[in-house]
Amino acid sequence: MGAHTKNATQTSSGSDAYDRLMDAAEPLPDVTTAATMLRRGEITAVELVEASLTRVEAQQDQLNAFVYVDADAALAAAADV
Repeated sequence: MGAHTKNATQTSSGSDAYDRLMDAAEPLPDVTTAATMLRRGEITAVELVEASLTRVEAQQDQLNAFVYVDADAALAAAADV
């Protein structure tokens, strides 16, 4: 799984919520909180997936929790939300 980057259609909201989401030192929000953030427009689905993929990539060597991560499909699905 390589690094993933934003394309032209994936822009950050530039909000405090986005900054916290992308801060690897902060835990990801639980599902209920993430859904609320999405509904309020504080973050986008793509941003949430990017933050999740960043965490997976950073911790995979230690946790060995995933056999396969399809980052491209996850980002494509998020872009369709």
